[in-house]
Amino acid sequence: MQKILEEYQVSDGEMTTWEPGFPFNLATDPIKMTTKEAEMLNDLNLIEQKDFKDVKETAYASADQTFAKTDFTGAETQNDNHNDAYRHAYWNALMTSRFGEGWASDFATAHEQVPGNEPAREAMDLHNNEVGRRIARENPDASPRSSGRS
Repeated sequence: MQKILEEYQVSDGEMTTWEPGFPFNLATDPIKMTTKEAEMLNDLNLIEQKDFKDVKETAYASADQTFAKTDFTGAETQNDNHNDAYRHAYWNALMTSRFGEGWASDFATAHEQVPGNEPAREAMDLHNNEVGRRIARENPDASPRSSGRS
């Protein structure tokens, strides 16, 4: 754990509020995120933004179907548990498959640059993100269907 804490840290980014372009902004509330995340999403066309949203929703839904959203006390949370680790890894594997490993790495790193992100949480998320990208890189022909997930 100490090695992960030391090797997986990022500097704080600046925050902004982002919303997709028309027509998706009609059905989506603005989202608070790092400026880098917003810039990267703005560089995607509308179809790619929709794909990004679908990838994220797929990762969340699959994590919720696979692991409980509870911590060691039984309280419901989406952080610091198996659900969280699985979600980060699967999200990064899906982003890598759809957008490429470099883009997925840049976006996931920007996602962890939220000011005040607790160092242990940040380290584990960055580690799990890397695991997901490695899985996608080593299994380029894999799909959600071939993994038994959808």
